Parts: sequence; C-alpha cells; structure tokens
Amino acid sequence: MTLVERAKQSLELVKNYFKEGYPSEEVCYYAFVISLLPVPGLQQGGRILDRIISNKSLKTKLDEVWEEIKNINGQISTVTTEIEKFNEIVGTINRTQAVSEKLKEITSSIVADLKQNTEWIIETENWSYQEVLNSFVEADSAQIIARNNSTNTIENSEIKAKKTHLHASDHSKNFVDNTKFTGQAGGVEMRGISTEGNIFVEGSGIGFGPNSSIIFGGNPNLVKGNCPFCGTHIEVDKRKLVGFSKIQCPSCKKEMPFNLP
Repeated sequence: MTLVERAKQSLELVKNYFKEGYPSEEVCYYAFVISLLPVPGLQQGGRILDRIISNKSLKTKLDEVWEEIKNINGQISTVTTEIEKFNEIVGTINRTQAVSEKLKEITSSIVADLKQNTEWIIETENWSYQEVLNSFVEADSAQIIARNNSTNTIENSEIKAKKTHLHASDHSKNFVDNTKFTGQAGGVEMRGISTEGNIFVEGSGIGFGPNSSIIFGGNPNLVKGNCPFCGTHIEVDKRKLVGFSKIQCPSCKKEMPFNLP
C-alpha cells in the first residue's frame, strides 16, 4: 500500500470516528498516528482509536508531540486539503529526529499494549439489536458499540475492566440498566440510561467525547399506551408480556388484548 493510499484509509477512519468534533489538522495528525500502526482494517483501527482517546496518559503524550509539530511547521494550518496537511505532518516528523523518536516510542507502546491486553467487545450494526443480560464480564478493556440505527441493551450485569467505552453513532444508542462498571479505582453504576456518542468509564470516572451525552430513560423494550376504558397511562417492558395475549389495567382492572410490536 502506498503512502497516499494509507493516508486516505486512515483519514477515512479518523473522520468517521470523530465526526465533526475535531479540527481537520488534528484529524490528520491522528490519521498519521494510525497509519504507523499495524492496522488490518478500518474496524480494528477504530478500536485502536478507542484505546488512544480513552487512555488519558497516552493521549497527553500524543497531544504534546502534536503541539511540537505545529510549532515547528506553521504551514500545516495554511494548506487546504487533508492530504496536503497529512503530507506536511509526515515531512515535519521526517525532518525532526527528536519528534520522530518521541512518536516512535509512543506508537511502540500502543502496539505492545494491543498484544498484551484482553478485550471484550459487543458490536451491533445496521438496524440490529443485541442484549447482554445477567452477565459478568472481566477483561482489560471493554467496548460496547452500536452503529447505523442499532441498539445494545446491557441489564443486570457487571463489567469489570480497566476501561469501558460505550460508542453509539448514526441514530444508535446503548441502553444500560442495573449494571455496574468496575475498575482498578472504584466503579460506576448505571440505571435506566441511554448513551449516545462516545462515553468512557474508567474507575469511578466518566468521560464524554465530542457531541456525546447520557440520557435518562430510553428502554427500547418499553411499550406504552392509554387504557381504552379509563384512560390510565400504562407502561410495561414487552419482554414480560411474552406468552400472554391480554393485559390488565392497574387502575380499572379491566383486561384488553394486545399485539407485541
């Protein structure tokens, strides 16, 4: 693969990951970092980006190198296309041995981390739905990923990991209820919330990526309506209705037939 082909692939990966949350110069820089790693495809590259962004120490080191590069070459901010910016970054690093050595040390640590750490991943795409129920997961890192109008539901579970990344994009979401995320320094419990964008859990802390949010509610299995006899608002998890053909109003006690969506 040529440098230009590698640049285009890594730029596509990073732009898709960050969406509109990062300036183009920084996108090009992270694309260059990814291009230095043994990434077999866009999906694996996205997982490596997850690790880089969620690791505060690693990201700080990369950001320090980025500041050095910009101070050395002001031309990066003036060229117009992403490929030109990418090439300016490449040229600056090739001409500056000290910066090149720092970046080489960082990328070597990323590769070593990828080889040593265990990873648990649930990935749902293209209008799909997955559930993790009553489970215990233990790994170095965990990723819960939903893309393209998809949903993950995590309920009554514990995820024990140094870092957990919840990613939801393109009208997708992760719904988490009665689930605890535990790490080396404490834990976080989530009850009845939905996540959008990139949410990072590490120990007792929660980090938010650009344009990300946590929303109360959003259970994808919740069905609701009004009783036709007394008007009482009724909400129920449709999984509890499996095997039944009628539902009783909690107010007037009258029964009514229903069809599960």
